[in-house]
Amino acid sequence: MLGKASEGAWLELGAVLVQLAEKRAARGFDNHKRTLDSPMAGVKKKIEAVSFYYQDQQTFHDLGSSTGIKPDELRIVAEWSDTVRDSRNTIHFGISPVTPNTFEKVSVLLLGAPQYIRVLYRIKVAAEAQLP
Repeated sequence: MLGKASEGAWLELGAVLVQLAEKRAARGFDNHKRTLDSPMAGVKKKIEAVSFYYQDQQTFHDLGSSTGIKPDELRIVAEWSDTVRDSRNTIHFGISPVTPNTFEKVSVLLLGAPQYIRVLYRIKVAAEAQLP
């Protein structure tokens, strides 16, 4: 469930950033928009695409200012999400996580969830406020 919540938050944020970039006639996002639109692209690639959008502070400087969230902070959320994804992928036969799944690891991932998911939705809400 945590993986699904993380992925959903990233995808919702990505959809809003795409709309805002288009509204602002921003350039240089074509490959990343295709990644976000593709049903064949994995979640890791989609998170990278969302992160790429937000890193363009020329286009999204007002979001960083209004939320107080810097691109480096979003990168930390991406790392947390990647750890969640990696941990969940052990359901597939023959797949082992980079870090073994232990009670302590799961506890840390769960304890961090509200903080990290909140970052994604704070940016999303600020971006939605900029849309018509």
